[in-house]
Amino acid sequence: MAFLKRIQRSCRWALILSLSVSLLTACSGMFFYPQERLRLTPDILGIQYRDVFLTTRDDIRVHAWHLLPPSVPKGVILVLHGNAENISTHIHSVAWLAESGYELLLLDYRGFGHSEGAASLPGVFNDLSSAADWLEHRSQSQGIPAFWLGQSIGASLSSYYLSKHSVDGLKAVILDTPFASYRRIGREKFSEFWLTWPLQYPLSWLIDDQYSPERVADKWPHLPLLIFSSENDVVIPQRHTRDLVRQLRSGSESTIETVHTDTPHIGTYRDQSYRETTLRFLQENTAKR
Repeated sequence: MAFLKRIQRSCRWALILSLSVSLLTACSGMFFYPQERLRLTPDILGIQYRDVFLTTRDDIRVHAWHLLPPSVPKGVILVLHGNAENISTHIHSVAWLAESGYELLLLDYRGFGHSEGAASLPGVFNDLSSAADWLEHRSQSQGIPAFWLGQSIGASLSSYYLSKHSVDGLKAVILDTPFASYRRIGREKFSEFWLTWPLQYPLSWLIDDQYSPERVADKWPHLPLLIFSSENDVVIPQRHTRDLVRQLRSGSESTIETVHTDTPHIGTYRDQSYRETTLRFLQENTAKR
């Protein structure tokens, strides 16, 4: 899976290098490493799709792909990808969900792919709000259940956003390797680069941590959660996900199912058993009222 190796390398070095070159600004944009060029479109993979453009509340036009299954849809899933590249490289890890009968909305954050603007927080949450509105409307108009899937930084964005905003019709959420704190993950990435290793602690305090998922973990809504993390993840080590899981469990009565894998970063779904776990989770929560 060459595409997975490229994404893993991009995610790892994007975090280290973008943190390093952004020391003086210390803005949240250092966590995003977009690529504008789309490398493929879903039809190349044999998937029917539509281009979707959403206008955010701060008047940014963001792009998404609406993937359509080959049969009557079982549900619709909003997919939020990791911090590097764009939907054209991340589609490979979730295309199987369309083949399994689900509609997908793959969102590119501002500055990624064909989306306008520049990615930073809290602006990206406006992108999520527009996608959530689309998800609500699609679910209601088609009479199908809505789900939410975030991977890597998309998982952390999801955890924070859904702790503060309700989404009508949303049945359940899947988080693939979220981290609890921007400051802690940033400090760890500083420690991996010789130039910033000596200053990892003081530099980490320059990182704005107010949008970290752990800040609002006690407000997680009554939504079932499926969370993946891997002991072999070198981009987001498993302890960062465990920190968030512990805090979510202490503040919520929701069902939280955790799955520990041995796959590389964003490599969860290369394993058929984890695909089956996800499909089972979606089916179980489709049946719930």
